[in-house]
Amino acid sequence: MRINLQTKFFFVFAMLTIISLGNFGFLWFAEKKSAEQQVLVTHTYKVLAQSEVFLGHLKDTETGQRGFLLTGQAKYLEPYLAGIESAQADFIILVNLTRDNAIQQSRLVSIRRKMAEKFSELNKTIELVQKGTPAEALNIVNSGVGKQIMDSIRLHLRQFKAEEEHLLEIRENSFRAEQVKMRMIFVGEALLLVFLIILVAFAIRRNVINPVIGLTNNTARLAAGKKLEEIKPANVAGEDEMTLLIDGFNNMATTISTTMSNLASAQKDAEEKKHRLSDIIWSTNIGTWEWNIETDEIQFNERWADIIGYSLSELEPVNADTWRNNVHPDDLEKSYAQLEKHYCGELEYYECETRRLHKDGTYIWVQDRGKVVEWSEDGKPVRMSGTNIDISERKEIERAKSEFISTVSHELRTPLTSIKGSLGLIKSGTLGNLPDKLQSMLDIAYNNSDRLVLLINDILDMEKIEAGKMNFNLKTVEVLSLVDEAIEANKGYGDEHGVTFLRSGLEEQALIEGDKDRLMQVLSNLMSNAAKFSPDGEIVTLSIFDFNEEIRIAVEDKGPGIPEDFRDSLFEKFSQADSSDTRKVGGTGLGLSISQAIVEQHRGTIGFDTETGNGSTFYINLPKLADRSETRPVQTTGNGNRILICEDEADVAAILETMLHEAGYQTGIARTAAQARNMLEEIHFDAMTLDLGLPDQDGISLMQELRKNPKTHDLPIIVVSATANERKQELNGDAIDVIDWIEKPIDPTFLLNRLGKTLKNLANTRPRILHVEDDDSVLEIVESLVNDMGSVTKAKTLKEARNLLETDRFDLVLLDLMLPDGKGETLLPLLHKPDQPSIPVVVFSAKDVTRETVERIDVALVKSKTSNEELLGVIQSIIENRQRTG
Repeated sequence: MRINLQTKFFFVFAMLTIISLGNFGFLWFAEKKSAEQQVLVTHTYKVLAQSEVFLGHLKDTETGQRGFLLTGQAKYLEPYLAGIESAQADFIILVNLTRDNAIQQSRLVSIRRKMAEKFSELNKTIELVQKGTPAEALNIVNSGVGKQIMDSIRLHLRQFKAEEEHLLEIRENSFRAEQVKMRMIFVGEALLLVFLIILVAFAIRRNVINPVIGLTNNTARLAAGKKLEEIKPANVAGEDEMTLLIDGFNNMATTISTTMSNLASAQKDAEEKKHRLSDIIWSTNIGTWEWNIETDEIQFNERWADIIGYSLSELEPVNADTWRNNVHPDDLEKSYAQLEKHYCGELEYYECETRRLHKDGTYIWVQDRGKVVEWSEDGKPVRMSGTNIDISERKEIERAKSEFISTVSHELRTPLTSIKGSLGLIKSGTLGNLPDKLQSMLDIAYNNSDRLVLLINDILDMEKIEAGKMNFNLKTVEVLSLVDEAIEANKGYGDEHGVTFLRSGLEEQALIEGDKDRLMQVLSNLMSNAAKFSPDGEIVTLSIFDFNEEIRIAVEDKGPGIPEDFRDSLFEKFSQADSSDTRKVGGTGLGLSISQAIVEQHRGTIGFDTETGNGSTFYINLPKLADRSETRPVQTTGNGNRILICEDEADVAAILETMLHEAGYQTGIARTAAQARNMLEEIHFDAMTLDLGLPDQDGISLMQELRKNPKTHDLPIIVVSATANERKQELNGDAIDVIDWIEKPIDPTFLLNRLGKTLKNLANTRPRILHVEDDDSVLEIVESLVNDMGSVTKAKTLKEARNLLETDRFDLVLLDLMLPDGKGETLLPLLHKPDQPSIPVVVFSAKDVTRETVERIDVALVKSKTSNEELLGVIQSIIENRQRTG
């Protein structure tokens, strides 16, 4: 039977465990016996000590008795009585301590009897003295009875102690014997454990360590490619684990040798493939790069450098700056933007066309394409690989194509304009009447010239879309206004085809982001199709729906519907249903394809619902800008004037808001003309910045409306728009009273200077009111009440109020008497300086006004008892009186 190493070691450790447990048991038993003997020894010492204490207390009773007999003083009875009580208690303890010893218990019975006789003798003598017969008491003492009793007690106690001392000797000898036995057991166990440990160590060295050393040496020899030494297992007769390990190692060594041989062959193949791949990359004009984004290290192949006219060695040392410095500055930002889109998952691949600086000083076009191939645990890009392709030739072809189309379109449009104009003059009868037959041919020629113009325009738009050159001026667009403008723009076309366009559905304002002209192009295409296919006298409905995150605009016609076999190809280029009903209405077949491209550029979708014989509904879905359609409440900072920012672009509005806040102004933001009108009706503003390109109304017409409104007739307006100068020229300067026209991008210094001067001039004509109050709600209410008659400056503490009174001049002070840093009355001396005109003071406070304060103010109003109308009337009366008196 073969016993493996695991079994052997288990057996050895089991034996060690059993021996250790046995030794532990012996030690525990010996320790227990020793502890028991120690307890007995301690018990005996306690009995001996207690017997001495007992005898001492008996002696105390005799001492007390003799003192009393000699002096007759009662104070000697105290130790006597205490001795009796203590002796009795000591005796009880001795009885309890020796209950396991019958001999000692019999002695204690004799002692108890003698102790009773002694206490009787002592009591008798004391009673005789107390009765006045001390001679009799003395006779009892002189008789020697008491001494005999005490001697008897001492004799019994000596016998008692002798017995205990004998027991003590026996018990101490037994305790010492147990201690010696325990030490011998401990030494024996230690020697046995040392022997077993040496035995186990020898076995481990023989069966494990020596073979492992041999395996380690052979591992080093294997790594060095040397011949392996033979390792002899300790168990030559059997097959234990070490034997199996040695055999396994030998097999592994053989396998490794074979693997290394195969690996060398594979490396050779990989090297060949690498060269072939390099040849392929070179022949296909592809440069490669690998970028460590964390360290900014980058590796290029030779072809990457060759594309820009260098050898790789000329560019060394290479890093990411090598690429950055080589890209045209105008293209670098575009490249970064594409990288960010790829990092956040918006694009599967990073792809960007950039201009690169060639060694000869010219710029060439290169297409970058790559992908992140390694991400960190927290989702950040770590390593990225990609390619570069020289696309200069393709760009040149595209440029030539663009020039060709531009030239052809111009050369076609110019004669077509003449042809169409001439046909129009003849058709209108300006040149005389024509025969009916000739008029019919003229109509055909005129209509087809129209169709040819549309075809040229659509071809140009399609070419721009395919080349990615169709520009989109994305701004906030109000949907209701967009649809209404589309209906108005296509009304004439609808009249020609006998149809009426109507809007339905959503009536509330809704905003989207888009290019208004391009969206008009889409709607016009859908509306013209609907008009062409609808019978005379029908209504084409433009419905608007709010789907929370999307806005849908649907165009519904009453035409024949779309044939089923044509529906799948409806949005393809030059696609038209080939039936007599549809061919007769004309069209280029490009409109829907162009519309689809435009809608998709707006991150939207286009689709249709149709039923043969019951008309069609084409719809576009566009992302809604619900969050940008809300006004921003007035943001308060400092004590500055209120400025209304009327701007539909959120980024521009935020810049203006920050700029004005830092200058100490309060601001409110309106995204549309309608919102601006509402805010101006509800809140007083001291000035307004206005963008002309609002989504729901032209800025110029909004200004004209404001100038007609008495409340906003004199409102200072500063135009801040990308088309400010252009629109200013259209209006012949300041025809509608604008403070200034500022082009975007905004010059902060110029804007703030113009605004500051305007408001300063305005402040000189409006009464200034200082409101000293720490309650925000009261400040807001009062400001709303008096804004139309004067400008309000706020101070929440005495410190703020003092600073303002030191630097500014006010026409009236509205004062609260209870402020965080003191009493409002302390401001009154600053308002009535001897060398300056007094400032009128209206106390508006919840605190009662003292007689002294009443004499120094104009009016005292209690907050809880004063209505808004009363407060406003008092302020207005004081200001008007001050203006009359100068």
